[in-house]
Amino acid sequence: IKHGADMGIAFDGDFDRCFLFDEKGQFIEGYYIVGLLAEAFLEKNPGAKIIHDPRLSWNTVDVVTAAGGTPVMSKTGHAFIKERMRKEDAIYGGEMSAHHYFRDFAYCDSGMIPWLLVAELVCLKEKTLGELVRDRMAAF
Repeated sequence: IKHGADMGIAFDGDFDRCFLFDEKGQFIEGYYIVGLLAEAFLEKNPGAKIIHDPRLSWNTVDVVTAAGGTPVMSKTGHAFIKERMRKEDAIYGGEMSAHHYFRDFAYCDSGMIPWLLVAELVCLKEKTLGELVRDRMAAF
């Protein structure tokens, strides 16, 4: 806030998760980021499958279905998510815990890729992170 940043980023200890804060310093829960990224992947890959854990169902299912994709629920945990992504050939997977998995990254999770994709969305859509997730946060 002090420096006028567009968003803030924090990582966990082994750098496989990133946590995002909007331009006002408000923490954005992982399930909103999963929905945001799922929607972005579906814009480029219509009809694709998106894997999610059970804790994300209310937001992710709604976003993925509305964007023309197929939401697929998996057990929580990286082993289960990766296995299900391979089985379904899913483009993207996300957990409420802020783990994000990518088909183009060997179905692995990354703490670096999600914030770069969100930064790209902020630039391309010319909206703040808060604006990108505001409606979702109000609905869910």
